[in-house]
Amino acid sequence: MKTLAVLVTAAALTTLAGPAQAASAAPRKPARIVLATALPVTSACVVVGVGTTGVATGSRVTVIDDGRVIGRSRVTAGKAIVPISSKVQGSRVTVVVAGQRRIITVRTDAAALAASPWLVVNKKVSAGSSTPPRLTTSGNLRLQPSAAGAYEKMAKTAARQGTSLWVASSYRSAARQKSLYTAYVARDGRKAADTYSARPGHSEHQTGLAVDVAGSSCTLSGCFADTAAGRFVKSDAYRYGFVVRYPKGADATTGYRYEPWHLRYVGPWLAGYLHSVGSLTLERAFALPAAPDYAN
Repeated sequence: MKTLAVLVTAAALTTLAGPAQAASAAPRKPARIVLATALPVTSACVVVGVGTTGVATGSRVTVIDDGRVIGRSRVTAGKAIVPISSKVQGSRVTVVVAGQRRIITVRTDAAALAASPWLVVNKKVSAGSSTPPRLTTSGNLRLQPSAAGAYEKMAKTAARQGTSLWVASSYRSAARQKSLYTAYVARDGRKAADTYSARPGHSEHQTGLAVDVAGSSCTLSGCFADTAAGRFVKSDAYRYGFVVRYPKGADATTGYRYEPWHLRYVGPWLAGYLHSVGSLTLERAFALPAAPDYAN
């Protein structure tokens, strides 16, 4: 199946935060679309990200393909995400919000899905045997370059605040995941292993966008949330583009128990949006089916 992507600069995705709100007495800023981008999240789904200024929360965002509406959403704190099918008719889609229009040029690219920072891998969606387009290695850290750079900045900030962060696990190949999963099944049984370990081809670590972090105590356990490192991650990780991928109470959606140490890089723009709307899972944010179990 074809995937859909657009070329956008890294700066557009990583630096947009929106200007401070004007004082109530100041004139309202004119409505503008300051960012419109589309990234594939699965082979069947593309998500359009829209950044605005001067647009009220609740305003409708519409995506049009060849005169046909293919997606709708609403603005929250200046941002919106609109899931659409990857089966579009033309090479362009139009984003419309508050009377403003932005045309996005799209193209089919076999490598786009693997390179997308919004790629979803879960119990329903497999990464197969794919590998990231590039990896950066620094000590125990091995991630895609954008994720690696963001992690190092985050760790340095934590250190300046007196909190240690270190890498417990980052990129894993499909072969390595198979070895780990097989060992967990042998120890705990398949049903138990499926609650905390991904089957081969279904691990986010295979994307090069996921990292398990630890501090000075309580490694890879729920009590990590109550440590200094865990509190820092909860309050500040989104500023560097990371989200807690398996939040508390989302087992029925993600298929995994709460993992406050498992961070997924999605970029500051999307991480900021998810933080502002209450830390949605990627499945809910992208209107994807819940993935509590494997297909078989």
